Amino acid sequence: MLVGMGKDHTLYALEPGYVRFYKDPQQPKRRLVGIVNEREATLPIPFDQPKPRRFDLIDLSTL
Repeated sequence: MLVGMGKDHTLYALEPGYVRFYKDPQQPKRRLVGIVNEREATLPIPFDQPKPRRFDLIDLSTL
């Protein structure tokens, strides 16, 4: 999922979703940003859970 940054350092989602800030458990001093599909979802996604994917971005029948 993609996050864009404006000239005034405003962060915004480049696709439908909610922008979330989170800390990487392996690097607790570092803050990361990502997009989730549901408002209640949190980041990071645990390694044992499947990651949500969007496969509807390209219409393969036109290729």
